[in-house]
Amino acid sequence: MRSRLFRSCILIALLTMLCCCTVFLLLLYLNTDDIPLFDLFVDMLPWLTGVMAAVLGLSMLLSRRFSRSIVQPVREIDCNHAELPKEYDELAPLASRLRRQAQLIHRQMSDLQQQQEQFRTITENMAEGFVLVGKQKDILSYNTSALRLLDIPTAAPGDSVLALNLSEAFGSALDEALAGNHTERMLHRSGRDYQLLANPVRSDGQVYGAVILIMDV
Repeated sequence: MRSRLFRSCILIALLTMLCCCTVFLLLLYLNTDDIPLFDLFVDMLPWLTGVMAAVLGLSMLLSRRFSRSIVQPVREIDCNHAELPKEYDELAPLASRLRRQAQLIHRQMSDLQQQQEQFRTITENMAEGFVLVGKQKDILSYNTSALRLLDIPTAAPGDSVLALNLSEAFGSALDEALAGNHTERMLHRSGRDYQLLANPVRSDGQVYGAVILIMDV
């Protein structure tokens, strides 16, 4: 990459020098009447301004083009492989670090998916109903036993947990858990009694949700 930048700078410098030499030779060629160079320079100033503006514009165009050609391979780095062309040896440590981070993220995602599958398997095989509730009383997770015990045909993550049951016992147990207190309630439904156990979910002293267990007694 360093060599490409060096070549780009040399090319722009040579282009600028060529334009300056051309203008200087043009001044000498037109000075057939022995006009003082200063007066001739003043007369040629509008032309010089135009030439310099053209050189500046061309230099900017070339610089942008060279910049894109240099940066493009970096933008196209595949984080899973992070391979760079040989002329980008200076960025080899960055590519290696990106590759290691991608591998670490891949392992962490794989472990997280495995833990989620294990959690789902455990909760789905529970006889007790299980409902994980967010701080805004939205359903984060549940098992089929919870729907069966509450006689609810279906539910979806993100729905209000109060859609599962509108009883005072269920609502008060949820409120107490979200306030940070362990709560037990009895829920009477369709001639049967269910015990509700509601516990807060804490992290660093903050309550982020609640876990509700429903047991058929």
